[in-house]
Amino acid sequence: SILFVLGFYWIKINGKLADRNEAPIIVIAPHSSFQDMLIMDSLRPLSGLSRLENKGAPILGPSLSMLETIFVSRMDPKSHQETINEIIKRSTDTKYEWPQLMIFPEGTGENRTCLINFKCGAFIPGVPIQPVAIRLLNKVDTYSWVADGPSPLMLLFHTVCQFRHKAAVDILPVYHPSPEEKENPQMYADNVRKLLSNFLSLPVTNHTYEDCCLMVEAKKLKLPMDCGIVEFRNVHKEL
Repeated sequence: SILFVLGFYWIKINGKLADRNEAPIIVIAPHSSFQDMLIMDSLRPLSGLSRLENKGAPILGPSLSMLETIFVSRMDPKSHQETINEIIKRSTDTKYEWPQLMIFPEGTGENRTCLINFKCGAFIPGVPIQPVAIRLLNKVDTYSWVADGPSPLMLLFHTVCQFRHKAAVDILPVYHPSPEEKENPQMYADNVRKLLSNFLSLPVTNHTYEDCCLMVEAKKLKLPMDCGIVEFRNVHKEL
């Protein structure tokens, strides 16, 4: 109903979601807006990950809790480990019927012109995953929530001002990791990113959420925001 109010009257679905026994985790890219989550939940009730700040938000917080969302603090290493443990538990537990996990492996929003670094969280359990590509097809982009872009409220205003929004969801076959990928989550993540990149004909970069943080700090220091774009994953490898 929220999607209908926003103007998403018809969403084209290509493919079919596997059940939890076949694919405990669904990974979605590219990730640019809160509409991504609404679109996925319109297909099937899914659990997911969300930043801890959203837990106390009106309407959104209770809705996420109802879906058994895993809340994570981006600045707390302990929270990161607890989140990984919970992902492993939910994706491998056969005693409790957890809902499927939907995870946006980029870990932050981007403008859908490329696929940035995939974080390892969804791939650490080594279970089969199902890749899903979301395409928002309007010529005017009123969705992308990025560090130097319009605020969420302004994006929402521009979205509801559009008469109609077109979207497509491409559900790819379940991806079964090789023994090497099970041992190396980053290899697993990179290979799934390559699969989605080829499907969408999008380039890949090694930018991360940490690059966004550096851009914000550069802006506070009245420096060009480009100073913060360092492809943090590559820098981290060298440290």
